Amino acid sequence: MNGTCSDSFECECIDGFFGPLCDKELDLCASNPCFYGGTCIPSFNNYTCECPSVYLTGTNCELEILPCDVCNYTYTKSRCVDLCECKPGYTGNNCTEIDYCAFEPCYHGAECLTLSDGYLCNCTDGYEGENCESAISFCDSNPCENGGTCYSLHDDYFCECMSGFIGKNCTGGLQLCDLLNPCLNGGTCITTDGEVTCACLAGT
Repeated sequence: MNGTCSDSFECECIDGFFGPLCDKELDLCASNPCFYGGTCIPSFNNYTCECPSVYLTGTNCELEILPCDVCNYTYTKSRCVDLCECKPGYTGNNCTEIDYCAFEPCYHGAECLTLSDGYLCNCTDGYEGENCESAISFCDSNPCENGGTCYSLHDDYFCECMSGFIGKNCTGGLQLCDLLNPCLNGGTCITTDGEVTCACLAGT
């Protein structure tokens, strides 16, 4: 039934059977071919392995698939075959998100914002630079005119004006003649470099 009889009265067994009368079925599960405790299910001249976990695959459950946050690892008998290539902003065996702000890279009270490929420092007033490490010099643009001296403050600047000038940028002329009215007897008041002189009438 499971073979043919030859002229020498011997049985020639078909695949999957053996014995003098071809009455014994070949058990391919006898060698326990399934890894990691997989269940071997025999079939005609073959077998299948029922893996004990959804993270095991392969003919003999020999491939272990370890899930991670961004991509998958594939291992064969605990030996790494295909490494996980993490997306930008992720690292480590499980592709965990990189916290670029963990080392507090921002100075002077700046807020650190984690990006997909780095970080961004939101500087407080008066500071600049990638890490907000530099104080802004509000005097770089030379805002003080007419010889005024600029002093950079925390979030602004102050102009110390030369004599005779007023205003935030020393642009306003101080009319000392109108303010003081120093000249008597019809003399004319003259302002020169912040100094007041009187041009007197003849005979006075």
